[in-house]
Amino acid sequence: PDATPQAVLRAACSAAATEQLSYFDDALFYGLEQAGQALFDGRLVRVELGLKRGWWHSEFSRFRYDVELVVGHASSSPPPALKRLSYEEVCAFLGGPCVEEQALVGADVQRYVSEQLKDLGADTDGLVITLPNARVLRPVRLLAWLEAAVQDGRSLQDLPTWLHPVDMELGGSMQPELAKYGVEPEALFEM
Repeated sequence: PDATPQAVLRAACSAAATEQLSYFDDALFYGLEQAGQALFDGRLVRVELGLKRGWWHSEFSRFRYDVELVVGHASSSPPPALKRLSYEEVCAFLGGPCVEEQALVGADVQRYVSEQLKDLGADTDGLVITLPNARVLRPVRLLAWLEAAVQDGRSLQDLPTWLHPVDMELGGSMQPELAKYGVEPEALFEM
């Protein structure tokens, strides 16, 4: 009851600062790919960043990725032409509200992707669709809420229920009510 958003935020920052694991901003890998030709004597073809697989939402899957540095001889072909689509476009297609605090059913996302692929021109190589990730949406929004609460002078009692921290959950079709915010990444692998 005596905790404040500032105290919780300070404790979270302190815990992250003293953690023995390494933390990397995702932008590091994009920058590595851009500078890779010079760093690896022209042998870095691309950097692949993939989510950890699995239905569990825990510290072992939320913010962990497999990063592969693919070496070889760079192709002289141009980069792929990708059509980029926003979460707002997905919501408009599905006819629902566009708030991240909702679940998107895998079948609905699959229907959207199928429709987009039908309309894909011959000059486009693929789709990139921005979707809220069910594994990380709440922790990321909780941190943003805490930062705003410190600025606005709000108390922890103002914390929206959907942001209450959860150590671990089982997402997926077995427990759909637990993955109710955003899109379950493992569901996309099963498409």
